[in-house]
Amino acid sequence: MLLDLNRIALGSPRNYAPRVGNKKLFMTRLVFASLLSFALLVPAPAAAEPSPADRATARTLAQEGHTALRNGDYAMATDRFSRAVSLVHAPSLLVDLARAQLGMGKLVDAYENYNRIIREGVSPGAPASWVKALADAKAEVAAIPPRLPWVTITVAGPSEPVVTIDGAPIGAASLGVKRPADPGQHEIRASGAGFLPATKTIALKEGESLAVAIELE
Repeated sequence: MLLDLNRIALGSPRNYAPRVGNKKLFMTRLVFASLLSFALLVPAPAAAEPSPADRATARTLAQEGHTALRNGDYAMATDRFSRAVSLVHAPSLLVDLARAQLGMGKLVDAYENYNRIIREGVSPGAPASWVKALADAKAEVAAIPPRLPWVTITVAGPSEPVVTIDGAPIGAASLGVKRPADPGQHEIRASGAGFLPATKTIALKEGESLAVAIELE
């Protein structure tokens, strides 16, 4: 790794020694390479641990979220668990957030949060609630893929179209390929330099795959 850095900063190995009249430039490059090497070797600072106040707040938010979840108020539950997770990252909170999102019909977000729990796993000696959250995520996530709708968007006209779904931008890499979406109504808007913008409204059912072609003029 250091050899590569030296090559980048100083040129090939045969040019390491300074030429006459270039000693100052050589020393400047050498110092830069040394600093760059040191910076890459120093680990990034760890994320700050939640403060006691953060943990207490997250606990209160989780209690309110559980009450909302039991009462079927999924919007409130999603809000409370989202806030709790932002304060304390714990699989036991994340699994309840996924459940609340599932209740709201936000299948994509729920699916990703379940999978996040599975990807991260839990360390040996983790609290029993974390171990249970991981097991629950593995069991509950399996029901989501058959329910996910998929939409394939193509835009004819501009070479670099700008596309949004419900106001959220869609990257060029997502055009022309299947993209998951939540069930329900969505507004797709496409525009491009030198073309008139166009909008299409679609309604997706669970498990449906839909192709949407937009031609700009």
